[in-house]
Amino acid sequence: MEMIGKPIQSQPIICRDIIKPANPTPSHLNTYNLSDIDVSVGKIYLPLLLVYPNNDGCSLTSQEKATVLKNSLSQSLTKYYHFAGRLPTHTTPYVDCNDEGVVFLEAQNNSKLDEFQLSSAQDGNIDNLFPDDMVGYKSPRNTNLVGVQLNHFACGGVGLAVSMSHLVGDGCTLGSFVNHWASVD
Repeated sequence: MEMIGKPIQSQPIICRDIIKPANPTPSHLNTYNLSDIDVSVGKIYLPLLLVYPNNDGCSLTSQEKATVLKNSLSQSLTKYYHFAGRLPTHTTPYVDCNDEGVVFLEAQNNSKLDEFQLSSAQDGNIDNLFPDDMVGYKSPRNTNLVGVQLNHFACGGVGLAVSMSHLVGDGCTLGSFVNHWASVD
């Protein structure tokens, strides 16, 4: 297969935040029990990449876009409270819903969106668009259950990458979460 465009290079992280739920998780929801099936799957991250070209009608700066996304993510984590929790150990069959938050990275890429071959993920270079160490099967050392990376491109376009541990949901769950997040003002 001929590759069109250039590989996605590592890009500098310009901002690293932890986004916490807008409202604290009620005490009766502090433990989210995992099923035997969830535990047997292991530490696999489900990736989702949403790519948005520069829309000349959008007057928001990169910083304003990031602020809107962070605020609406915080609101969404109130409903998806277990995403902001942590696994006490890699063998524990529950999530400690302690509101520690979701990692949110911003990266700057000096290339244009249309210069990349985004459809060819086999070589792994697309992993650079995702939060660090949160793509595919990973060792249990990463206790984050969900991570987000907002990739700013030179053309003004963005790539929003979301990784979710399969321990807390499947592809449908990830889709529902992103749809909810998108609906929050």
